[in-house]
Amino acid sequence: MRHRELSRLVWPTASDAVRETSASRLLKRLRDEGYLVRCINSVGSYSYVLGKRGAKEVSNLLNIPVFDGTRISGVQGRDVFHRTLGTAWLVEQLVAGREVMSEFAINSLGGDITRSALFEQWSRTPDGLVLHEVRDEAGRFLHYNVDWLEIEASYKARAHREKMMDVAWSVGRQLLPKSPYYLDRVVFLFEKGSAHKAALVRSASEKLEATKQVVDDPESLLRSIALVEVDASPPLTIQGFTETDLYACMRRKQGALADLKTVKHAL
Repeated sequence: MRHRELSRLVWPTASDAVRETSASRLLKRLRDEGYLVRCINSVGSYSYVLGKRGAKEVSNLLNIPVFDGTRISGVQGRDVFHRTLGTAWLVEQLVAGREVMSEFAINSLGGDITRSALFEQWSRTPDGLVLHEVRDEAGRFLHYNVDWLEIEASYKARAHREKMMDVAWSVGRQLLPKSPYYLDRVVFLFEKGSAHKAALVRSASEKLEATKQVVDDPESLLRSIALVEVDASPPLTIQGFTETDLYACMRRKQGALADLKTVKHAL
């Protein structure tokens, strides 16, 4: 994680100035004491990962295996942009009180949801998961609704998008067999102004056309597919997120096409 995301997570309600000052002091102390390690990343800023002492402390607190983060290749590799977008969005979910699993947690930790189990079920793994507890009117736990995060930070071939649409068309199914986790939404995260949005809409339209005979409620299905645009500026300052669902996006596109046809007819 970077300074900005850490400060947002620890001081979510503070002003930017207070967060910056408080985070700088805390991070320096944690680095000096060996809980965190600061690494320069591939966009020229710093990322922080757990040091060995920090991993041991977190492991003791949570009573689960925790590994130091010095082996995370994404800090200095070409995936730092991809990982930072995902981390920033997942931090916002944590601030909102939701339970999340990062890609690193899925790949490294044990429990019900593991990389191997997900790959066996879906032939791929998510870039993150958001878990929503569902309870009945008496407050009894029923199950978890799960958001599957897919980050689109680089070119993706048509075949990749088709596979992700296969996942998206599976909303409502169990995430894993005989588990209390149900796939509720697929969230596509990408930089604002990129070509990913148009490509995703195109792939979804093709998938909908191919499956229109078997999809009972296309509107509900498309509303379960979220498109989240990241407003980011160089080198990697994230200003915010804008979310819409695929149904609303496709309706707007259809409306724009209808308006264009009307204008052309009038001319």
